[in-house]
Amino acid sequence: MVQIFLVRHGQANSEAKDEISYDKLSSLGKMQARWLGQYFKKNEFTFDVCFSGTLLRQRDTADLLEPHNQKEIIRDPRLNEIQYYTLSTLVEKQFGKQPPKSGLDFEEHFQFIMSKWKAAEIVNAPESYVDFVERVSQVSDVLKDSGDRVLVVTSGGIITKVLQNCLGLSDTAMIKFLLASMNTGVTTLNYSNGQFNVEQVNALPHLDHFSRIKSRTFF
Repeated sequence: MVQIFLVRHGQANSEAKDEISYDKLSSLGKMQARWLGQYFKKNEFTFDVCFSGTLLRQRDTADLLEPHNQKEIIRDPRLNEIQYYTLSTLVEKQFGKQPPKSGLDFEEHFQFIMSKWKAAEIVNAPESYVDFVERVSQVSDVLKDSGDRVLVVTSGGIITKVLQNCLGLSDTAMIKFLLASMNTGVTTLNYSNGQFNVEQVNALPHLDHFSRIKSRTFF
């Protein structure tokens, strides 16, 4: 049986309005990653291989975890996040859909983006929805064949797409999982008998202590 540990990156720049400015860990995001790395070490977690996406927030989170016993971290762009800010800007220009003004508006806004993206109605989208689905499927196949215990540092959109594939979730349910995704949350899958199975979702053992409750973040 293969175990795959999917870690969402630490808190990034929550004040950002575009992809580039978002792609930077905050000071809290760096601490979240260090705490998770300490948890892995204290509890003697070992991994055969470590992957991350190529985005700075993913790379830096993986580096701060230090879980790889001096092994090289494999950087795979297929683990990079959906370009939400770019899609949001295009949707505003092409359909007049305003960005969400609060977290409560995000679900409806993301559902609108998803519907237009899946229908291939967003002109000059950074990638097609079909390509997104294909790259998540491809990288999932790579991960299951990489070792018995695999650590993956990626982003919420990738993790929730993997969960959607595993559990047969609707797009609406996928977005709800995405909204609940927390920085450095750990989602664990196993691969056995030819299929992926979900063991845990969005676990935060390194932030369970009362003194760290306020260090839990969604974005």
